Amino acid sequence: MIDELVFRFVRRKLQRAGVASADAAAIVSRGSTADYADWRESTQERMFFADFADEVFSGRDVLDFGCGVGTLSYLMSMHGARHVVGVDLSEASIEKARQRRRDEPVEFRLATNERAIDIADESVDVVACFDVMEHIMAYAPIIREWHRVLRPAGRVLVHWQPYFHPYGHHMQDYLPVPWVHLLLSGERRRELCARVVDLPDFDAPWWDRDEHGNRINRFRVAPDGPGFLNRLSMRRFERICTRSGFRVACRTLKPFSGSSAVVAVSRALTRVPLLREGFTAHAVYALEKI
Repeated sequence: MIDELVFRFVRRKLQRAGVASADAAAIVSRGSTADYADWRESTQERMFFADFADEVFSGRDVLDFGCGVGTLSYLMSMHGARHVVGVDLSEASIEKARQRRRDEPVEFRLATNERAIDIADESVDVVACFDVMEHIMAYAPIIREWHRVLRPAGRVLVHWQPYFHPYGHHMQDYLPVPWVHLLLSGERRRELCARVVDLPDFDAPWWDRDEHGNRINRFRVAPDGPGFLNRLSMRRFERICTRSGFRVACRTLKPFSGSSAVVAVSRALTRVPLLREGFTAHAVYALEKI
């Protein structure tokens, strides 16, 4: 019953407004890969340095985990990192990252195992995981790997959108109804999203199109939905980090954007342990190796 009500709501909203999102990233995403890349680079720089000061990685060896096309790797190098290693599972992204390199102390490696990191024990001082955590399917083994590759007292810098966010992990384009994803099983959620993408009025972002611009319904071809999202909560994340030998050195819960009232309510509720998971726009962590 919920599925059908949500589907009808989304269909009506698409018919009236075209695209069911007012988010800047979603609007840019309707352009091209280049448009989105430009938007992401500027936004990533602004958000990263709003969360983490230069001295956290200045003069240190850094692992950029899930580096994509290397934007953050180059930024940290420019801001004083001694050496940066970027790793990613995407061969195309790693190739693009390498093409940008000039004489910076940066290198990029293609990951061959989603459960392990191919670098030596205690070889880095900092691990940066920016806007990637929700896409790591084998997150428990990877958190243990972070502990292995870090030197004593090393830190992990994490910025991500937890699953209890009103739209889960980036689901606002498909299910623009707050928290409805929590009421649906994985199979029901995928089928509902697949039906939305099939609607003629759905304006698919570039990542839901092939190289010819034809729409791809990833919910029918990929069993876990867009980007292979892991449904990780903050509570589970912290529990695994503690078991893996980390302590939470800093945790900052960012409130929703919007009107002053929305921001104030969200900020207040992020301080309430039983409610904060559902009212956090982004969670920022600094983990320290014990």
